[in-house]
Amino acid sequence: MKGRFTTRIIVAVGILLLTAFDGFASGIPSGGKLVRAEELAPGVQLRQYEFGKLYGGSQFVSVAQIELDRPGLVLGIGVCNDRTRMTLGEMARRDHALLAINSGYFFMADPSAPAGALKHGGVTESTGDIGNGVGGVVAFTGGRVEIRPLSELQSCLSHENFRAGFPLLVNRGAICANLGESEHALDRHPRTAVGLDNARHFYWVTFDGRADGRADGVDCRSLADFMRQLGCEYALNMDGGGSTMMWARPHGIVNHPSDNHRFDAAGERVIYDSLYIRTVNPSKK
Repeated sequence: MKGRFTTRIIVAVGILLLTAFDGFASGIPSGGKLVRAEELAPGVQLRQYEFGKLYGGSQFVSVAQIELDRPGLVLGIGVCNDRTRMTLGEMARRDHALLAINSGYFFMADPSAPAGALKHGGVTESTGDIGNGVGGVVAFTGGRVEIRPLSELQSCLSHENFRAGFPLLVNRGAICANLGESEHALDRHPRTAVGLDNARHFYWVTFDGRADGRADGVDCRSLADFMRQLGCEYALNMDGGGSTMMWARPHGIVNHPSDNHRFDAAGERVIYDSLYIRTVNPSKK
């Protein structure tokens, strides 16, 4: 009994120390329980939190922080093969990813297509609009990443990769006044978001949802508030709902996709594209 008690104390102290010295813990709302703290590779941190009460409900939140100036990391957008949607895990393994999340909106029938602007590896599939005036775009070449209003897409066309989402959540350090008036923005759903701070950290965030009492999800204004608390000067909502997924090597899916209506990792939806990061010499396991 004494040994078990000592072990529990050591674990508890370890979690407290991880929280105290976590590089972005100060931006996480109080009251959460840190359930995973892991460095996936130098410059890539993954944290996961359970909240009994946050934004009016129970929440399970995954936060990845990527140091854009860290050498040896490669960002990319993965797309499904032959317009036939794939699971996030299938794409991540194919692309030798270290970490991946679902990306933009898409048409939910095969052969599928992106809804909104998409360019990957220098190949432009679409420059289409999305979001009825509140859209945004994340664009990158190497470690140079931008998040802009979709109205500024023209300035992003020279990037090797870009993907549209909506709504734009945070712009120039302020939560956007207009996040849209549709059910999509106003109701609770699982959510995926990306954000940038002034220290060149790229944040990937998922809020699980549709699991009463475990993960209730958030509306877009709450998501914007969370991203701003992280320190994001720019942030964008990506596809959400049953598409919200995060995959990490070697674990696989680390959140709780909602399509199977169970609070587990088995409910992967087939999607059109992903956002991933890998190392220069990736593991192929």
